[in-house]
Amino acid sequence: MKRRSILAATLELGHVPAILCATAIANGAVLNNPRTLSSEAKAAYERKDFATFVAKMKEALALRPTHQTHLYNLAVGYALTGHDADALELLPEAASIGYTYPGMEKDPDWQNLRGNSEFEAVSQRLAANAAPVARSATALTIHQKGIVSEGLAYDPETGTFFIGSVYARKILAVDKTGVVQDFSVREDGLWSVLGLKADVRRRALWACTSAQPQ
Repeated sequence: MKRRSILAATLELGHVPAILCATAIANGAVLNNPRTLSSEAKAAYERKDFATFVAKMKEALALRPTHQTHLYNLAVGYALTGHDADALELLPEAASIGYTYPGMEKDPDWQNLRGNSEFEAVSQRLAANAAPVARSATALTIHQKGIVSEGLAYDPETGTFFIGSVYARKILAVDKTGVVQDFSVREDGLWSVLGLKADVRRRALWACTSAQPQ
């Protein structure tokens, strides 16, 4: 495989080649970091500077529009600054995605909205999202610790599942008999493995890999 500056690396389904990892930089400058914005928002919240808390969370949410914590924190910020309508607009969005927020019913930040019919209704929707739903059967079991899997792909031609590890920086292959083996490892140049996609026609596995604190 030729080395190119790309955000996704490909692995041939039949063997383990070298992988090139790359970072995304726009015009030579690193993009705003949602984690930094979130940390700055937390500091503002702790000193009760709720206007800055809202401003920072709005920036963070703009970068990651469906992030569970960003949605909740911005809704909290709106509630704390008297923008109840804005808070009640965000919470249904979180509920529709399927999020849930344990302990929300006791969170003092929502004190001013308790008793509001819209707030109570969406709180119930969020709580209901925590109810377990089981419609599946076990497909495979991996007896390895510290995998922290995220990406999953399937090759129908060989009946092989591919599982990416965020923590161990590798990709596992599980064949149709249940045998587990390393398909690609950190020495190939992997960072945390996120999304995976089997390209059956080209006999390739696409892997998104990124540096993570984990």
